[in-house]
Amino acid sequence: MVIILNGTSSSGKSSILEKICDFSDDLYSPFSSDKIVCGSLSHKIDFENSEDFKIIDASYSAFRKSLGVFASHIPYIILDDVIWKSESLHEIIESFKTVDCFFVHVTAPINIIEKREQARTDRKPGTARSQYDFISHLSYDFVVDSSQQTPSEAAQSILQNLKPGNAIKNLAQTMAL
Repeated sequence: MVIILNGTSSSGKSSILEKICDFSDDLYSPFSSDKIVCGSLSHKIDFENSEDFKIIDASYSAFRKSLGVFASHIPYIILDDVIWKSESLHEIIESFKTVDCFFVHVTAPINIIEKREQARTDRKPGTARSQYDFISHLSYDFVVDSSQQTPSEAAQSILQNLKPGNAIKNLAQTMAL
């Protein structure tokens, strides 16, 4: 089973991921795109440089494309990612086409997410807003509002409702993949 936590930057995905790993009886392996990809980039990468950003974008793409290999060997995966454009959605769908997924939207009102984003030193202002509409219009198996639940409450809610979902399969059919 793969749990996919999708939401904008600063929506609360990483905090919920940690709590799911703490509370679940199953041994979920956490995959956080930010930790894995950003942790693997050269310390000389300039996120403002368009040429460097091509490397960053390619690294996220490679990460998403590799997830299917992990899913074929690891029974329980939880992914924290920002699937905010068609290309990244295609990569996720392709990677997880043969496994059961539970696709969760981690959301909150945009004004709250933007306040969180402003409080962080590792986020560029406006990032969450640029991702919000695409992410909000996808179909999900489950939704948690991180402004209404603590990370612990959201994690428990996800685990209580966890079952193989149809959202990723339906999105694949809609996108003719």
